[in-house]
Amino acid sequence: LFLRFRDVFLQEWSEAQQQDLISSCNHMLRKRVKDHRSWVSLLAGSLALYDQEGEEMLSSWLVHLKKFSGSSHKRITSEYLYSCMLNLTDSLVSDMRNVGWKAEGGIREFRMEPEPLFVYSDIDLIGFFRTDSTLIEGTSGILYPLRNQFEIEGGTVYFTRSGFGQDTLYAELNRATIELGHEGFEADSVTLYSEIYLQEPTLGHFMEQLSANRADFPRFESYSNQIRLKDIVPNVDYVGGFHVLGDKLFGSASGSKDSKLFFKYDSVPLVRVSSDRFQFKGDVIRAEDARVAIYIKDDSISHPRLTVQYIVPRETLTLLRPDKGSGQTAFANSYHNMDMYLEVIRWKM
Repeated sequence: LFLRFRDVFLQEWSEAQQQDLISSCNHMLRKRVKDHRSWVSLLAGSLALYDQEGEEMLSSWLVHLKKFSGSSHKRITSEYLYSCMLNLTDSLVSDMRNVGWKAEGGIREFRMEPEPLFVYSDIDLIGFFRTDSTLIEGTSGILYPLRNQFEIEGGTVYFTRSGFGQDTLYAELNRATIELGHEGFEADSVTLYSEIYLQEPTLGHFMEQLSANRADFPRFESYSNQIRLKDIVPNVDYVGGFHVLGDKLFGSASGSKDSKLFFKYDSVPLVRVSSDRFQFKGDVIRAEDARVAIYIKDDSISHPRLTVQYIVPRETLTLLRPDKGSGQTAFANSYHNMDMYLEVIRWKM
């Protein structure tokens, strides 16, 4: 590397380019930048920029570097040089604090506008941290090495880390800002597509976090608390929000609103279950602290706090009365005008 740099520096660079680089080197020496990586980054990055972008772009960058290295802390200068070198010589976008981002395919372009930036188009962006990884497929964006930010637009994220197939559960990003060196990112106005339960795409907030516990991410929370799913399972309608928490699917609503399940007989609602969260897990729907009303003509049997479980293949609804708090309250039966101190109601729907 040094021999090739020496030849290019002495034989091909202008005197102004040479002086600007020497000034940057002197700034780094005065600030006691001694680590091998920083100097390799400077030489390799300068060579790559000259080879790929030409003399004019190199001159602009060297003028910028002379000012930046003179006014910035040595750690900031070292990180910046390393980031530039990675983006110019490798497919790595970032490698900070054990968190890396790698671009595959697509097109990369370096610009000075006026700060340096890298424009990426139509890439697959892979994030990795220890043994975990994530993929944003088909995205584009702008990397700002001075800010340690990657602003991306578009792309598809999958929930395969949580055990779902690519076509079963995925989301389309709108825009997001990735803080390089952080283990995750968040995005708004994300569209979720699911072959499980959802009958049409829904907008919401997306969260990704690279961690040892892969089952907790990615996450999605719908904006709407009024998603209406007719026959979410046979003879059961659902109204509420839709959340994904890693490998778990929930019907839930934010704020003070409840989500609701309506169990039907001959298309007429017979049982209403209200809860702040329903877990949909395989063939079982479950809720804690649920409010239940069983309709009997103009009357009802109701309870303010039950554990509810519905086993789909058996079409069996179980209402369990907890032994503490308001769960100890009796079932209020207005049809028979009586209180019912039952522990369990199990009903073949």
